[in-house]
Parts: sequence; structure tokens; C-alpha cells
Amino acid sequence: MTQIPIALQLYTVRDATEKDLSGTFAELSAIGYRNVELAGHYGLSSSELKAKLEAADLKPISAHVGLSELEGANVGKTIESYLDLGVSTVVVPHLGDNDRLGGAGYPAVAERLNAAGELLSKYGVTIGYHNHDFEFRETFEGKSGIETLIEKTDPALVTFELDTYWALFADNDPVAFINKHATRLSLLHIKDLDPTDRSFAPVGTGSLPLDGIVDAAVNAGVRYLIVEQDTCKLSSVESVKISLTNLKAKGYA
Repeated sequence: MTQIPIALQLYTVRDATEKDLSGTFAELSAIGYRNVELAGHYGLSSSELKAKLEAADLKPISAHVGLSELEGANVGKTIESYLDLGVSTVVVPHLGDNDRLGGAGYPAVAERLNAAGELLSKYGVTIGYHNHDFEFRETFEGKSGIETLIEKTDPALVTFELDTYWALFADNDPVAFINKHATRLSLLHIKDLDPTDRSFAPVGTGSLPLDGIVDAAVNAGVRYLIVEQDTCKLSSVESVKISLTNLKAKGYA
């Protein structure tokens, strides 16, 4: 089976990086992570952050960036900071209530994503969108928010990053979703769900249909499988170590 590279969303270990950024990066590297998805600059310049990542042999493959940061007069400065880090895919991680409007706001969000995607394409950067559960629950004219975004965005300009936990949490089959929208997905958050309380869990310890997801992701041409755990019952570093160990045990890493 073709192996998709594994990455880690650094938001998962935010408690550890707040205490010791360089030390946490070194721990992640020792565990076996080589690719990361950024969630901010930690108050550092791009060159400073790049140096810390390179020192730990970590490569940033994408970054979560708010939609408002990808619009307006300062977008060039924002994008240059990520290009300096070697990142060419930026992903909108969340929409607020004022953007969604209970479902009515999704067409306008799609227009904004298209506009931002066209602007970013001039820099050689791709814009993506990352879901939570509300995009599956909220509707516009009988279609879910996520279906509306996919339908109304230009495939040449906008890609999607499926968060498998939130799809499952919203009672949607992530495997079926990947198969249905294979041509629109380039990144995948693999995040497990504890069936006892529906909380976040290390990959391979919950009810996530991991084998089916990986098979579907391979067929869809997904570029990276990104480990993420929003909150952890164990330490965050130990949690992501368990996730990678379980992925390796299955031959996925």
C-alpha cells in the first residue's frame, strides 16, 4: 500500500511549546515526526521560527491561518511570512457565528474563499478550508454547510482539509465523505474519538475507522495525514507519541 506522509498539527502540543518551544520541537523529532502543520508563529519572526524547526529536523507543510488574515491590504505580508517558512498551503481553521449565520452565511464564505484563493494563487499559495462539526449540522437551502462550500468554491482555487473526528462527531461517515469528495481533498486530520464520552483520543485508541480512512485517502491522492488532538487526557507529547506509534504499528508511518 502507498504510504501517505504523516504530519502533526502543532496546536496539539501548544501547552508544551508555551513552556519550551525548542525542547518540544526536539521531543517531537525524537518521537519520529518530520512534518508539521503550523498554528501561529509563537511570537517569532519567520527566520527565527524556521531556524528552530530546522534545528529539530521538522518541516512545515501547511499552516492554519484565519480567513480575515488572507484578505485585505496586508495579505502580501502574511503570505510572505509563510513562504519564508516553505509553506505553500494555508488552511482556514474555523468560522465564527457571524460568518456562518446559522447556515445562511456559507455562500458568502465560499465567495471569500474563492477571492482569497485567486489572490493567493498569484503567490503560488493554495488556500484550504478545515471543518468542525457545525458545517455538517448547519444547512443552506437543504444542503449542509460543508457541501455548500465545496459546491460553491472553485476547485482550481480552494482545497479542503477534512477533520475526521468532527465528521464522525457530527454522525457523518468520514470514509464516505472522502470517497465522495476525493478530488477536493488534499489534507486530512486524523483525530480519534473516544466512544465512551466522545472526547478526543490518540489515533488508534478510539472508534475512528482508521483503515477505511487511510485506504480512501490513498485513492483520493491526499498529500498528508495530519495527527491532531484538540485536548489530551495524558500529556500532549505523550498523546502524539501514542498516535504515531499506533500508525507505525499499522504500517501507515
